[in-house]
Amino acid sequence: MTRIIYYAWPHFNKYVRSQVVNACSYLSRIVFLFSILTNYINVCDDYAYNHAMPMWYQPLLFLCVLLLYSDGWEFLVHLKANSSRTHNRIRSRPGNIRPIS
Repeated sequence: MTRIIYYAWPHFNKYVRSQVVNACSYLSRIVFLFSILTNYINVCDDYAYNHAMPMWYQPLLFLCVLLLYSDGWEFLVHLKANSSRTHNRIRSRPGNIRPIS
């Protein structure tokens, strides 16, 4: 598979290349967040086994873990930026009334 990509890569146009790179980037970020989540669940399980841990602490702890990993936080910010960019693009299409802001 890697050999096919290696030889075919120069023949792809710029759009296909950017889509492949974006897909790989998103895939790696999703795997990264999944690994954070599984580590977090293991930590919670170990802690809950040894201590009495209230349920409302767990989402708070997950947010703290996510903030510690700057790449995970950057991924969430990137998702938010993309969603607002899409919203602005839809809102500013010809024929749509744009609000004064």
